[in-house]
Amino acid sequence: MKKNHLISPIYLLTFLNSVYSQQDMYAGFWINFENQKNCTGGFLINKQGINGLLTSAQCCVNNNCLNGNVFDTVYENEDDGNVTKIGQVHDAQFGGTNGLDYAFITLDSPEWSSFLYTAGLNSNDTINNGTITELYPVTADFTPTETGLNVCAYGQGSGYLCGNLTELDLYITVPNPWINGRPTILNVNKVDLGTEGMVSKEDIGGPVYVQTNSSGTTTAQALGNIVATNNDDPNHNFLYYMPINKILASENTELLTYVLEKEIDNKTEIKYSKWNDSIDALDALDQEKIYVYAGQRVIIANNYNPRASSSCTTSFATKLNTYKDGFLSAGHCVQYLEGENKVYMPLPNKETKLIGWVESSAWDGSNDYAFVKTASNVVPLPCIVYPEGGKLNYLAVTGSTVPLIGDTVCAVGFVSGYKCGAVMEENAVIKYSNYKVSIVTGLTKVYLGWSNSVTRGDSGGPVFMDNTDERINLDDAWAVGHLVASGQNFFFQNHFYYYPLATTFSNKAFTVVTTNTIKTCLSLANITKNQQAQIEIPPKN
Repeated sequence: MKKNHLISPIYLLTFLNSVYSQQDMYAGFWINFENQKNCTGGFLINKQGINGLLTSAQCCVNNNCLNGNVFDTVYENEDDGNVTKIGQVHDAQFGGTNGLDYAFITLDSPEWSSFLYTAGLNSNDTINNGTITELYPVTADFTPTETGLNVCAYGQGSGYLCGNLTELDLYITVPNPWINGRPTILNVNKVDLGTEGMVSKEDIGGPVYVQTNSSGTTTAQALGNIVATNNDDPNHNFLYYMPINKILASENTELLTYVLEKEIDNKTEIKYSKWNDSIDALDALDQEKIYVYAGQRVIIANNYNPRASSSCTTSFATKLNTYKDGFLSAGHCVQYLEGENKVYMPLPNKETKLIGWVESSAWDGSNDYAFVKTASNVVPLPCIVYPEGGKLNYLAVTGSTVPLIGDTVCAVGFVSGYKCGAVMEENAVIKYSNYKVSIVTGLTKVYLGWSNSVTRGDSGGPVFMDNTDERINLDDAWAVGHLVASGQNFFFQNHFYYYPLATTFSNKAFTVVTTNTIKTCLSLANITKNQQAQIEIPPKN
């Protein structure tokens, strides 16, 4: 049985924004029993009208979960040493006539919110110098009837692993952790993970699921939770999971699921401000002007602490409320810096010029942008600049678009340069390991393959569809979004994540500055060629 929670994508952004002051509980969360034993949380369920999460009864301390009088208290396992209570174990079974193994932990505190996702792929985030974990919405439970199914699992000790379902409905014995290791019979399913195995005791209780793709969004169907492993054969490491359908068979027990709706691509209208070539090009004759292209390096500094600064990449020229000139970048370049923020552009001659101030920014889990209002002597241009063949190349920004799954998009980062890849997922959700904003939603994921990924300093860089075609002398681009994170899969293939323009523009009255022709970019480049030293971009990889 399952309980569906229908949340529209537009409402979801507001909903998530409201709960980020709370703690989000999801399958794969790192939990601790009585400050003594670490385990992994499983799927979220509703049992007799109470929300909570599943895990293995083997996580209980001193048999407290099963004696009916004293209930284990469960805490968040935090790296910083803080202790936050999650709830208590209110029901558990281990062995018995049904061969079950589960513990049900209630979410007692209002600080905890049921986030109906499961942890997935772990990877290094080279753009933010940390790690990220992808989160997949749990849309249903699933009871396999034959072997051969590709199955994935997540444990806090070993991370994310996938393998093949090899046996159904078998009986194994595991040692009873409270009664001198006495053998206890469990009725489970078996998964072969190949050469990689779940090797940590902290993996016990973690979610096991089938991973699917629904209209460009990766989703998960719950299978059960990890209860045992066998890593004796280095070529065939096995995990055993307790099928969730056996637990849901209990009266008034329902899996909490997220009902995925296809997000409306154009929910926010992208408006444009046209560049006036006849007037603005003449303005370039003023040699005191500083020209900003998408793809350049900027430094965002804290007024009260000059040492607190971040190096990021400029995105598209933008107007706020039709009259404030500026450009976009990533919000996480700003949000961890307290106080007012000035923005500088470093020059190759080691001079650094003040070019503006952060007028508006957001980094709240459902958006990640910064709008830099430029100084009166700074001109943001509707152009992208990137190096190729030992020279600078220019693309005119002529409009915007929403790419489809499989479309090729390109990005420019100040550090790593120009890269292109295929859109592989929409509405992706990730969890940061090293920032105050933990869970981030609404991202688009782009596959890069084995080419060099984006890296630190590329944050905020423009993402676009490159329409260059030398056959018809076309050198223009359609704005798509800006870079915020990166990752890598099992095969060391790279990908990056960007925030779509529609998401960014949903917060403010922004307009993208566009031009009709590449001549805008080329003429300004020629007129201001003595200022080209301002464009400090490394060679293309």
